[in-house]
Amino acid sequence: MKRFNVIVILVLIMISNLLLYGCDINNFSNEEEPKENIEEQPVDGGRIVLGIEGNINTINPILVSQEGEEKISNIVFKGLVKLDKELNVVPDLAESWAVSDDGLEWTFLLKDGPKWSDGSPITSKDVVFTFNQIFDKKSDSSVSQKFQNLASFKALDDSRIVFKLFQPDAFFLNELTVGIIPFHIFEGEEIEVEELKTLKLGNGPFKVSKWDTVLKEIILEKNEKYYDKIPYIDEIVFKIFPDKESQKSAFKAGEIDVVEIENEDSLLYQHMDNVKIYRFPNMYYEFIALNLKKNIFLFQDIRVRQALLYGIDRDKIQKDILSNKGIIVNSPVLPYSWAYNGNLESYPYDPKKALLLLQEAGWEFSEADGFLYNINPNTGRKIKFEFKLIVNEENNTRIQVAELIKQNLKELGIGVEVISKPWDEVKKHIEKKDFDAVFLAWKLDMTPDIQFAFHSNEINKGYNFVSYSNPDIDEISLAVRRTMDLKERKELLFKGQKIINNELPYLFLYTKDRILAVKSQINGISPGPNSFFEDIEYWWTTEGLEKTKKDTAG
Repeated sequence: MKRFNVIVILVLIMISNLLLYGCDINNFSNEEEPKENIEEQPVDGGRIVLGIEGNINTINPILVSQEGEEKISNIVFKGLVKLDKELNVVPDLAESWAVSDDGLEWTFLLKDGPKWSDGSPITSKDVVFTFNQIFDKKSDSSVSQKFQNLASFKALDDSRIVFKLFQPDAFFLNELTVGIIPFHIFEGEEIEVEELKTLKLGNGPFKVSKWDTVLKEIILEKNEKYYDKIPYIDEIVFKIFPDKESQKSAFKAGEIDVVEIENEDSLLYQHMDNVKIYRFPNMYYEFIALNLKKNIFLFQDIRVRQALLYGIDRDKIQKDILSNKGIIVNSPVLPYSWAYNGNLESYPYDPKKALLLLQEAGWEFSEADGFLYNINPNTGRKIKFEFKLIVNEENNTRIQVAELIKQNLKELGIGVEVISKPWDEVKKHIEKKDFDAVFLAWKLDMTPDIQFAFHSNEINKGYNFVSYSNPDIDEISLAVRRTMDLKERKELLFKGQKIINNELPYLFLYTKDRILAVKSQINGISPGPNSFFEDIEYWWTTEGLEKTKKDTAG
């Protein structure tokens, strides 16, 4: 379900098949290169302690609604399909699938072998049960919105399931990463919602061994019945914290082994003893949303919006504020996506070109006060080019960027008042469309989707809060969802990006890296853009190495 995220990133859907940029995801370490010897090889054993924030009310994959819940759930529960490192959809519990010619019927064949952690086989009954619970209103499933196009589903036998859609939907397969839950432990019972909330029996590489609400920790142990790679690590302890700052303090105190940090903290952590730093691609981009309502004159002219982007020194932002740990973006598809159009206007910093465009749009420079002026056709009155840029006060990086933008645009004769407010207040401005410009980000999902933010039908009921309208984008965005042909979808997305890149309903800024600080005894981490828990079954620790030495000596 689309929802706002309290960490000040708007959470929504978008991207697929993301390619990792740079070799080894640009990660680096503050330790020496590993020496070639037997001790560098993965070994079994040991435990790692991880921190998560917020209350953990459930890890049931069809009920989770917070990032921390989802992190644990994804380790304990597996779905029909999963994403590989490049975010391609690949089989997980499913062996294969077939789609009818009309794109309405999807038939899945389950693998022969996967079991629940209690040893019971996973069958099509589990899949049907999962979707029955998703659609049961009593369950209040957090993923039900994703399956509104699902007309029916049924088991053909123990290993085959067929899904029927109302309309062809190229995004349907991506949604089937949702974890499957067990039918056999509920069979013959009237299911209570509380039972679903406290569900612990899973099918992933780790299983729940203890959930301590007093100590606020959840302990997972390796699942020896997991159908794929059995983990090296014996145990994962998740400690629950109220916020990110308390996690950082716990990491410094040696209480947890991994913590996600901000870019401005990376140098501090990089120089700590026995700490490695990993950088990996992010799945969101930052932008300035411009209010295009017809009664707001400032941003109506495309040339003005283009001038604003030419007038912002994004290279300086990337270099001085992001410390070169990010990528400039020019469209609503990230630069490392298979669907990214590389032949777009890059809008390099060019104040002269910006002034030329502003003059073409009727703005005249006043020597008296150094500002641009124009006649507002809505009122017939002369107005100064000035606007308010709203930024959430919790995000220091955005505030720094906003101040640099203010300085850049002042040189063009444009006045910008940077207003920082708590996120809850910023959200109200967005919902009421009560803003000139607002600094935001979209967090992206797996499949490139330009409909939710740019289709005109989304102006009143959806997330097109800038009131952008273009019939060509309306048509293209719907066609992207309907076509099952990847090549055709890519061509449509290229066209859509070209239009949006030219008309600029947003001032596209950048995507910045995510950063992990990791204690040096933890090895095998290979974070991807989807999660830094990628391949957690391949993580190993020198604690396990010491255990192996003792066992060998004994």
